[in-house]
This record gives sequence, C-alpha cells and structure tokens, in this order.
Amino acid sequence: MKRIVFLIPSLGMGGMERVLVNYANLFAARGYDVTVLNFTYDDDAITSGFSQTIHYIKNYSPVKNIKNAAFAQILKGNFRLLPQKIWMKFHSAKYLYKKYIKENFDVEIAFFGMDAMKIISGSTNESAVKIGWLHYVNLEDDIKNVGSYNRAKKIYNEISEIICVSQKSKDELNRVFGREKNVFVVNNPNDTKKIRDSATADFAGKKYRFTFAVVARIDEYNKAFLRLLSVCSRLNSEGYDYNLWIVGDGKDSKLIKDKARELNLNNVIFYGKQANPYPYIYNADMYLCASKFEGFSMVMMESIILGTPILSTDVSGADEMLDGGKYGMIVENSENGIYEGMKKILDNPDMYSHYKAMADKRKDYLSEEKIMDQVENIIKGL
Repeated sequence: MKRIVFLIPSLGMGGMERVLVNYANLFAARGYDVTVLNFTYDDDAITSGFSQTIHYIKNYSPVKNIKNAAFAQILKGNFRLLPQKIWMKFHSAKYLYKKYIKENFDVEIAFFGMDAMKIISGSTNESAVKIGWLHYVNLEDDIKNVGSYNRAKKIYNEISEIICVSQKSKDELNRVFGREKNVFVVNNPNDTKKIRDSATADFAGKKYRFTFAVVARIDEYNKAFLRLLSVCSRLNSEGYDYNLWIVGDGKDSKLIKDKARELNLNNVIFYGKQANPYPYIYNADMYLCASKFEGFSMVMMESIILGTPILSTDVSGADEMLDGGKYGMIVENSENGIYEGMKKILDNPDMYSHYKAMADKRKDYLSEEKIMDQVENIIKGL
C-alpha cells in the first residue's frame, strides 16, 4: 500500500479545502494510506468530511503575537516563536521538512500555498514522488512570501511534478518562473452524488425575485466584494429588481457588511458560513463569481453539477469550465464587466433561459474517475 501525505496550510471553510477533502477520500478509496498534515487552523465542518481511514495531523502553530515571543530564543535561531509567515520565510526548506515530516511517504504533496511548497522542496526522501499543486495564478504573492524571486523559483524547481488546476495557472507558472517540464493540468474533482443529494435539503434562503448567489470566503483581496457591492448599488439606482445572496464568512466580513449597510443594499442578504451551501446554489437563478483571482473555482464546478447557470469574471478556470462562454457568461474582470453581465441577464429573460438550458447540458462533463486516473498516471511517471 502506497503512503501519501498532503500538506495544506489551513483547513478552514473554503473551496480549496473541500477539494483537499475530496482528493484525500478518493485516494483512500483507491487503497492509498493517506495522511493530511495541516499546519495552522481548521474547521470541524471541513475536517469531519474525511473518511475514517485518513490520518489527520494538525501540526504546531506559532504564536500570533510577537510581543509574547521570547526574543532570547529568536536570537538563538528559534524563529518558530514568530508569526507563521515570518517563521516560514526565515527557516530553510530542509529545516522545515525535518520539523514537519516525521515519517517516510511514497508521495509527498504540497497541496496549496508557498509554505507547503517550501516544505516539500526541502524533502530528504529521495525515493518519494514530490508534487506541488498550484490552485492560483497570482504567483507574485509566492515571491513576497519567501522574500525573493530567486528563492521562489528555486522552490518550484525542486518539486519534481507540478499539477495546475487550470491552463491559465500553467501558463502563469511558465511566464513567471519559466517552468515547463513535468507540469500538468488536472481539473478539480467533485463528489457529484453528495453535492446533488445535499442540494435538496432545507435552507434559510427565501426567494422572492430573480436571485444571484455567491458562495465564498469573504476575503476582499481575492473575491473583490466591494466592487460587487458597487455594482449592486448602480443596478439598484436604475430600478432593477433582484436579490444577491452571499454565503460565507471571513476576515473581511465586517467590512463588507458595513459597506452594504452604507449603500442601503437591502436586497443583498448575508447568510454567513454554511456547512451545506448547496441549497443556496441550487435554488438561486444564477451563480455569480465576481472574483479577481481564482484557480479552478470549486464552487463554480459545484454550480455546474447542480445545473445552476453561471456568470463569471474572466478568472483562471472559467474558460475551461464554461468552454469559452458556451455554457455560461464570462465577463471582463472589472467592476464594469460585472455590471454589464448582471444587467444583460436581468434585461433579457431569453438569454437567461439559454444559459439555463446550456447549464443542464454541462452537468456531467468531468468525472472523478477520469481525474483520478490522470493524477495516478502522474504519480506513476506516466
């Protein structure tokens, strides 16, 4: 039985985290001995999704308040007392690997983020297959996290195989770091049956008019809620009748809710974090992805599975999922792009009906088995 470890920086409520749970369960179902190592915080709503055979390890998390750190220890080289990002930046990849990876695995996967990539790049297990999973296209953040372009490039070059969740992610990796060899595109899998079964559960939403839904972590940097609220304010001032459901929470929840109140957006309804977000997607008329950055949006894929039409900014993965706009509307990644897209849908019932019919045709275009076969072929060296 092959042993596989997934490293992930957090397991809070989010699309990337749900992808990890799905992959871990799929590998376990194929007979792998699976360990998931998380080195910061988690959420029971996510971790409860692991099958009973999976070994889940929540590793040590450094203190967040630098004022409480023992500076004498820092001077001795014990940077672990510093906040997570600083601690990760100061220590070498080999040091981090030794601290985190205590067992021998056949496959070592950095599933998300530069911190996990750095740990796996320091692997001393010469027989292990080392995989980096790239979910995003904003690689400039990776450079900031490790302190320089050359450090980030070295980390990516130390990873034997890199899986990108979209063609845009692969293209960006090549553009920024010149990495082409052993780079593969594998779209995210989904537990189709579970998603469809969960979508018919009771939920708190009440639909009175045409409704857009957003399910996302409320993180302004990536998800760009402020420009979405600005669009809603414009549409409201023009007399459009619709609702926007926002499902999720995050570090910018207060900022976004305060802005909605300031703009008197009574038709924007916040439902907070939901362990089962699928009824909101299923019962909405259209799923709206207004993000600035995505990798291969898990929620967009779930919307396709549920047959809910999609309006998305031109983010990574949208072109592939919607076949260039054939199966959903892709708009310019800007405030005006979102405004024009929502306006067209609200103005044209026939256009909406077209996208609804196309969404129904797109439901089954990706199967878990095909995706898992792709990943196993990469592990086995094709």
